[in-house]
Amino acid sequence: MSVFTEWGILNPPTYGDLTPIFSLETLAGDTLSRDEPYTLYSNQWRAGETLYQQGNLTVPPGTPPGEYRVVIHWVARVEAQYVGRIDAQGNFAGIATDLGTVTISRATAFPTPDMLNTPHRESHEMTSGVRLLGWSDIPATVRPGEQFKFDLFWQAIAGTRLDEPMTLVAVSQNNELSLWLGNPAMNTYPFDQWAEGELVTDRHRWSIPTDFPAGDYDLHLRVGGADVMLGNFSVLELNRVFDTPAIENPLDVDLGNIVGLKEYSISTTTLTAGQTFDLTLLWQSLKQTDLPLTVFVHVVGPDGRNYAQADMQPRQNTYPVALWLPGEYIPDAYPLTLAADAPPGQYEVRIGLYLQANGQRLSITDSTGQSVGDFWLLTTLTVE
Repeated sequence: MSVFTEWGILNPPTYGDLTPIFSLETLAGDTLSRDEPYTLYSNQWRAGETLYQQGNLTVPPGTPPGEYRVVIHWVARVEAQYVGRIDAQGNFAGIATDLGTVTISRATAFPTPDMLNTPHRESHEMTSGVRLLGWSDIPATVRPGEQFKFDLFWQAIAGTRLDEPMTLVAVSQNNELSLWLGNPAMNTYPFDQWAEGELVTDRHRWSIPTDFPAGDYDLHLRVGGADVMLGNFSVLELNRVFDTPAIENPLDVDLGNIVGLKEYSISTTTLTAGQTFDLTLLWQSLKQTDLPLTVFVHVVGPDGRNYAQADMQPRQNTYPVALWLPGEYIPDAYPLTLAADAPPGQYEVRIGLYLQANGQRLSITDSTGQSVGDFWLLTTLTVE
């Protein structure tokens, strides 16, 4: 599948190796294939020029029929940095541009099983007309709330296929806990819709419940009366804090009715250009969410420019909001360095949360329930 794009150059890029990445993705965001047509000397592009780019994407064998997305990112290769998209109002709008959806139909001729990239090949006839060909590696460890990712590889064989569910079960010495119950392809492609000879790559992407007990488990796949053990995994125990910590400067800021900001501390409020300082935020989870939220901390100068910033998931990208439990407190530290060319003046420290894919920020309300926009003015700094 070829994708043709046309771009207008508004200003010469500062990067000399700016490169587009074309991706074919599931609606859940998993990448099936990608193409990175290499470009050179992008810093020599001139305003007013038109750039044409073509991406060639392959549909992997076993891809279930259905709707898929075509997405493009721009990346500066040497810096390994995605280039953000700016909307008509000049605001950050994420790092991905969704080019639209495509419909993938069932293949007219089916490939042989050896064309599937199957790390663990084991043949099991699970139920009438359905054979399990193998599976990918399963995660060795997972934290409560984290996504559990692996693939199953199937083939439709002779026999009457029924619309019956499959179950994935975590089995420990003392317990059995259901992890998934539904049809293949995340409940979109039941067995009775398959054609004889068809191969199906069944991508599983679901989250371990945040209250899942820590321990060692065997992962079992069950369909009809068949039961196959796919491997072992461990659920790690998280050291959560629910007791209210000592708070010297209390705040009551609500971000999207998902996260509360309860306190902050800052190492200094008077700086010079190039100086490093520390900011610590105290969050409290208000509601469980599976949204991949990113924290932003922006130090905005008198001219409106960011002279220091951090954009990452909490605790240096190690403790996403999706893992938090309601009522839990999360201290979150950010070392920040003011730009060397920061001019003297008053600066604002702004914080908030957003979705990286599209830049959408959570709305914020203060302690009275009054909406204050999409960022919270935490404090001001003086740069001398």
